[in-house]
Amino acid sequence: MMNRCKTTVLLTCLNILMMALGTASGKAGMVVASFMACAANLFIHWFPDRLVLFRHEAQESTTSDNPFYKKSITIKRKAFFRELFA
Repeated sequence: MMNRCKTTVLLTCLNILMMALGTASGKAGMVVASFMACAANLFIHWFPDRLVLFRHEAQESTTSDNPFYKKSITIKRKAFFRELFA
């Protein structure tokens, strides 16, 4: 719950900053800033997972890279099918 509050406050501050910079440029700047703020909010809402993975320079893992990964997937599949058909 606290993380959600922090995120809301930070995004609100970002929007206020964008609007303040847009207002300094006049009415047209305010319109452009409001569109940019809406686009940023939509992007953050729809793609948070991609932002985190990009920030941490995540790489896709394959079974050849990590043999333990292959074994754990095999165990999970067997358990799933055993539970499914039991």
